[in-house]
Amino acid sequence: MALERKLKVLNKPYVKSFKDKHGIVFDCVDMYKQPAFDHPLLKNHKLQESTWTGPSTAGQRIRVHPQESCPDGTVPIRRTLKQDLVMASLSSPRFRPANNKDHSEIPGQHFAQLLVDSVAGSKFQGASALLEVDTVAVPVGQVSSAQILLVDDSFHSSVVNVVQAGWSDSQTRFTTYWTADDYRSTGCLNMQCPGFVVVSQTSTPGMVLPGGIAAISISKVPAECNN
Repeated sequence: MALERKLKVLNKPYVKSFKDKHGIVFDCVDMYKQPAFDHPLLKNHKLQESTWTGPSTAGQRIRVHPQESCPDGTVPIRRTLKQDLVMASLSSPRFRPANNKDHSEIPGQHFAQLLVDSVAGSKFQGASALLEVDTVAVPVGQVSSAQILLVDDSFHSSVVNVVQAGWSDSQTRFTTYWTADDYRSTGCLNMQCPGFVVVSQTSTPGMVLPGGIAAISISKVPAECNN
């Protein structure tokens, strides 16, 4: 019953829905009624898109489906299914980079990494990367991914804040994740809890990416935009 209640909260009323070629259902939801606005800190929040665009690329533009987009004022939200919540409860894309190393390991996972640490007294305002998108054949029960992460104080604290985005799974799905307490009790994958705000009519977490180059960027919204 708890899963059913959560599904009712996450799957908002929509003005249009469609399936992509992989059979994934997307609902076109009013931009201000998407799951992120269930968070109390976003009450009466006015959306402002960041002006920082990150790197440019000649690769394919990322779209949910070549012939589909949502009407003005709405955004595509992947419809959450019961099995999505069950899988999320069993595992999470946990990641803790190792200082000054080209790889990191935690039980059951191995990462090759390029680590850029901030200079003492400075702060990152954003990060970006060009990620090659490939359909990778992986054994059942395993996942391959390429991601960019912003990690707050990962080497000096037992509790870290992480925002991550990239692609994962054998179908190379666009993936996001966040946590404010080192993956203990906060955060979630994609749109499975209030967190990420979708502003595009064609792109959204959970979609399958085409092959090519994906430009991924994570940036801080200026304080004057948080109205």
